[in-house]
Amino acid sequence: MLKLLTNPYPVTRGWKKELFWSLLTIAVASILLFLFRPFGLANIPTVTADQFLYTLIMLLMIYAIAIQVILAEFISTKLEPMWTTGKEIIFTTFYLMGVAFLIYGTALSFSLTRLTVFDALVFMLMTLGISIMPVSLTVLLKQNWLLKKTLTSIEQLPAVTADHNSVSGIILHGSSNESLSLNLTQLLVIKGQQNYSEVIYLSQQEIKRKLLRITLAALQEQLSSTSVIRCHRSYLVNLQNVDSINGNAQGYQLMLHQDLLTAPVSRSYIPAFNAAWKSFCENTTALNNQDES
Repeated sequence: MLKLLTNPYPVTRGWKKELFWSLLTIAVASILLFLFRPFGLANIPTVTADQFLYTLIMLLMIYAIAIQVILAEFISTKLEPMWTTGKEIIFTTFYLMGVAFLIYGTALSFSLTRLTVFDALVFMLMTLGISIMPVSLTVLLKQNWLLKKTLTSIEQLPAVTADHNSVSGIILHGSSNESLSLNLTQLLVIKGQQNYSEVIYLSQQEIKRKLLRITLAALQEQLSSTSVIRCHRSYLVNLQNVDSINGNAQGYQLMLHQDLLTAPVSRSYIPAFNAAWKSFCENTTALNNQDES
């Protein structure tokens, strides 16, 4: 069980998808609230009940966007490599407890409940106890589904059977008159760090690192005609040096330089990576066939 809870899990599906699903969930919940009038709303004046529902829906929308979109997007940049199914279960459970607290607070402000603070705490603990099992089951099933989807996608990728790497020279220019000259075959990974980029490359078969004052997007433009592609919001990878591809629920893990270095391919970048990898493999195979003939 402990192993299941420590499996990697994606923090977010991307802010656009999270925003869409948050708004869709709120829309469905709004329809159900107005149709069924829970919390004894059918027994109070319609105007008061409608005001309560409008207020609650607005607060739930703000809360969902703040937690599921903004906070999830922020922590994904910091905690994605360390995020697990266990952390996702805790995060989702406390999110639902927040929803329960929001409902209680709104009902209290409209004088629709006589629950004391102690009663509210008991209510929150009951919410925790009731939600922990279905949340755990849902997260574990989704983790298993995401893992299978990733592994199936990897199985469909072609493998390069022989090397035909470009040895062309490249010069990476920073924004403060600094640069790095190397052969394309030496370049492994470039990792973005806000306005800086850490270039990881080989020099005499040793892994070296150099920090350039330039954004990852700007470096991507400099390398647009090469085998270097974007695979993650914070990573560029040189396809020439990918030795193997593994995967988990978060996406792919690219193994480079005898598995001493890894680069992630986040789920949102998988379709673009698949297309780039297939094209790269086809070009490599064609060049190898030309050499043999």
